[in-house]
Amino acid sequence: MSKIRVLFLDDNTIMNNHIKELLNTKENVEVVGVVESATQAIKMLSELLPDVIIDFKMPNLNEGFGETYRKRMINPEANIIVITAYVDEEDRYQTFQSDASDHLMLKESTTIELISAINTVAKGNTFLNVEVSCIFVKKLNQAC
Repeated sequence: MSKIRVLFLDDNTIMNNHIKELLNTKENVEVVGVVESATQAIKMLSELLPDVIIDFKMPNLNEGFGETYRKRMINPEANIIVITAYVDEEDRYQTFQSDASDHLMLKESTTIELISAINTVAKGNTFLNVEVSCIFVKKLNQAC
């Protein structure tokens, strides 16, 4: 069985190292790259061809790893998990809608959820953690 190739994007070196160490303990996951800027990410996407991109989106980050649409254009086969630090439900909803992403998690998510998300999206399925799912249910109820 081939490993799930993961590219991790965050501007926090400590977080990057921690996530890389954590993911590398999993038999079915290989961290192929860790980058700290959107510019680096765009350059590495076509070279590394990850199966899963973990994109840590933070509020007020001008360069923004929220260039998910561009990432998808470069590597359309990659599944993108956006992890957001937004606390407002509307911001979380807008992040999901605007990022051309199929998968959304919150910064407060557990390690188990992250591993589950990687495995789920690598199979082509959508992953929304419980908190995000509740936001979508509320939005659907408001539309009815």
